[in-house]
Amino acid sequence: MFTVKTNVRNYQTFGEFAEAFALSEDDLVITQSFLYEPFMKSEKLPCTFVMQDRYGGGEPSDEMINSILEEVKGKPFKRVVGVGGGTVIDISKLFVLKGLEDATDAFERRIPIAKEKRLVLVPTTCGTGSEVTNISIAEIKSRHTKMGLADDAILADDAVLIPELLRGLPFKF
Repeated sequence: MFTVKTNVRNYQTFGEFAEAFALSEDDLVITQSFLYEPFMKSEKLPCTFVMQDRYGGGEPSDEMINSILEEVKGKPFKRVVGVGGGTVIDISKLFVLKGLEDATDAFERRIPIAKEKRLVLVPTTCGTGSEVTNISIAEIKSRHTKMGLADDAILADDAVLIPELLRGLPFKF
């Protein structure tokens, strides 16, 4: 009745993870500036990095997702790596979908929900376990509501736990 389809892995540092997963120019890494600066920048990786916090704070929205889609449009990548909390994880799940040009199209299932890229999720908070679920939630501002997409196509191939990234996490989390 209960299965975990995602491979769960553990590395002590982001550097160990980057080496083990051979992060390259074929990777889109969605993260946040406060994680990139201390843990990723020094690795000098050739990945395409997108800082989610440049597109707004709080929970994910269709506007945020569509702005990021516009930034990475035309950039080839084979794998999506989401490093962050729930917002980053929910956004990253959508970027594996074939033909995604507008977030609302996915949430309203106006496009086929088909996985085109591998997905690696690295949670940096202790929460719901979204890194191993097939659900993404976003505010659809144009509809004045929140919507969820639940489909195995957005299930992570790998969930990676990196204790180093939890350093400095406030106790309440």
